[in-house]
Amino acid sequence: MRVLFIGGTGNISYYCTLEAVKQGLDVVLVTRGKTGIRPIPSSVKIIKADVNDTEFVLTELKRQNINIDVLVDWVAFTVSDVKRDMLLCSKLGASYFFISSASIYKKPPISPIITEETPVSNPYWKYSQDKIEAEDFVRREFPKLGLRYTIIRPSHTIGEGWLPTSLGSTGFTVASRILEDKEIVIHDDGNAFWTLTHSEDFAKGFVPLLYLDYDFDTFNITSGFFYSWNTIHNVIAKTLGKKLLPVYVKSSHIAMLDKDKGASLIGDKAYTTLFDMSRLKSVVKNFSPVIGLEEMIARSIKWYEDNPQSRKKDQYVNYLYDRIIEIQKKADSLWVKTEV
Repeated sequence: MRVLFIGGTGNISYYCTLEAVKQGLDVVLVTRGKTGIRPIPSSVKIIKADVNDTEFVLTELKRQNINIDVLVDWVAFTVSDVKRDMLLCSKLGASYFFISSASIYKKPPISPIITEETPVSNPYWKYSQDKIEAEDFVRREFPKLGLRYTIIRPSHTIGEGWLPTSLGSTGFTVASRILEDKEIVIHDDGNAFWTLTHSEDFAKGFVPLLYLDYDFDTFNITSGFFYSWNTIHNVIAKTLGKKLLPVYVKSSHIAMLDKDKGASLIGDKAYTTLFDMSRLKSVVKNFSPVIGLEEMIARSIKWYEDNPQSRKKDQYVNYLYDRIIEIQKKADSLWVKTEV
């Protein structure tokens, strides 16, 4: 079987490329070649192209006599992206895997335990709204062309170089602040439980699905590991050998300063979120994630040590931390002054 990955070198997709090769798949990547740090197995065929140039991609596949059975798009976010993929699948005769997001589930949640049948609705975050619209398009339009599809909903999935924090995986910014003994922001009271999955574990649940013979289905793929945001941030600090200096700020207040980061909280991270993996485990019998929080963080910090050119601080995010903390402290001082 031959699989075409659009992307394949990113945070989630890289380990799926490695796992697909390990499990005997012929792998072809369409990539712009901008992610060059991670080594790609020599057996993987690489087409350097902008996938939006569908004619070039199709011509190159034909020139190299490459037939494709399954197409997986790791960088599809909107209906426009999915329309492009539908054209490719129809020309190639390939089944389709759309990588959606578990952030689409109803917010505020109706239950902390999420299954594939949990209603979807996210009025806060455009990223999630785009994914919902793209899913709807796949379900409505792909069967009209006789195309098979599978929808995958990952939750917060991290590989090396990613650090999960309240304001997102913002490179080395939070780690830099912790190393400099600066305060960092944790949303709300930090006690919501959050599911984290390492990309290597995700790949072991995902790649076997490529072999399954079915027309349409949807799968959540996450680990069973969940932690409070306080624990997550404390493990980052501990791994860096420093003490955490947290400042707690309401998600709604963060949204006033940065609409998108606030939406990612109010539309996702502010709630306890756990997942029922029964559907995936019914078909991938040996799926059993093993990489917990301490190892996730240790591997990311080690990656930054080995790739010092990536130890960059996002200046806007750093400013945003300072500004949020400044405002929160002023508000706290006003409350103290008004005590009776």
